[in-house]
Amino acid sequence: LLGGVAVTTVDLLRAADRAQKVANLAALAASDVAIGVVSGRPCVVARDVAREQQMELDVCELSGSVATVSISLKRHGVTIQKRAAASPQPTGVWAALAEE
Repeated sequence: LLGGVAVTTVDLLRAADRAQKVANLAALAASDVAIGVVSGRPCVVARDVAREQQMELDVCELSGSVATVSISLKRHGVTIQKRAAASPQPTGVWAALAEE
């Protein structure tokens, strides 16, 4: 019994970490669309990123080039929700890419 609880707990922690990464990616994707780096509609692109990872986009808000998203997934009967926000660097996306 204790082993099963430990495995479930570890799985939930891993799922929460993965959900945060997906939220970050969805926010970055929406922000990229908002500033014209990628074509499409910001929240549709964010939704597609979440769905590709079997997660749901619950909230997608844009304020200029700042994208804020909330995603969720169910695991072991528990709903895991994560939020993320993304926007271009003050020096501009292209400047940041040029430095890499």
